[in-house]
Amino acid sequence: FCTALTQTGAGDLDYKQFAQQVEGSTGTFRAYHSIVDDPAQLDVFTPHIFFRSSALERNIPKMFELWNAALQNPRFHDT
Repeated sequence: FCTALTQTGAGDLDYKQFAQQVEGSTGTFRAYHSIVDDPAQLDVFTPHIFFRSSALERNIPKMFELWNAALQNPRFHDT
């Protein structure tokens, strides 16, 4: 899921267009997962999904626009 989320199309953009927008607007744009254990309860694990991105200050609105499209309207069929 995490890899596909940032490498597929989103909103009105196919995967190539989305990749071009990401490359032109951000330095980092990725999602990843982790499972964290509870030190007090060794049989309890909590899954987490993290989103990481970076952009120049002038590109921050575009970066959030891309995250919004990726999270609200991913095109998983378009790979």
